[in-house]
Amino acid sequence: MSEITELAEKLKTEGERMVAFFSELKEDQWTNEVYTEGTTWSICNVLSHFVTSERGLVKLFERIRTTGEGAADDFSIDRYNASQQDKTKDLPPADLLEQYKQVRADSVQWVSGLKEEELEIKGRHPFLGETVIREMVNGFPGTRTYAESIKTPAQCSITGATRFAFDPIMLQADQLYCFVLLCNDAIWRVKIATLGDVDAATQQRVAN
Repeated sequence: MSEITELAEKLKTEGERMVAFFSELKEDQWTNEVYTEGTTWSICNVLSHFVTSERGLVKLFERIRTTGEGAADDFSIDRYNASQQDKTKDLPPADLLEQYKQVRADSVQWVSGLKEEELEIKGRHPFLGETVIREMVNGFPGTRTYAESIKTPAQCSITGATRFAFDPIMLQADQLYCFVLLCNDAIWRVKIATLGDVDAATQQRVAN
């Protein structure tokens, strides 16, 4: 199997898994908040982000392929995301899911049409920086879970550290992975702290 075919198959398979995940959500789950730092995002907002970001990235990749011109130095991901969320805020989940299916199909078709040598074309990705098309395509979000650790609210501390243990896993070199932290409880929420910033609850700087 050629690398192009492998990349296209990976996108297709991961897209199908993503569709299966969102298709199983109940109506009331679409409004569950999953991100509350700054702008609040619901599950519906996340799917909207997948749709608009992938659509924009494929256009960017094609421009890089044909001209070598990538994202502008002053491009703001936050500003772009906010503008795209505003455009899709009134779309129902069913419409967004259909758009995602089409966008992912377009991505698979675009990758399938690449030549092997075009994977080495360089350009500026808005998040990854200067890199090759191969790594840009590999950067599309997937649904594979490599390891997980689950705690109940009773097992979590609100005054000290809560430690999560994971089984050792082997990851491929030179690949990007994401760490996802979710709370599926109707009362509790997950908050993040950045070293040196002010804790909203205590009004003290985070020191450790």
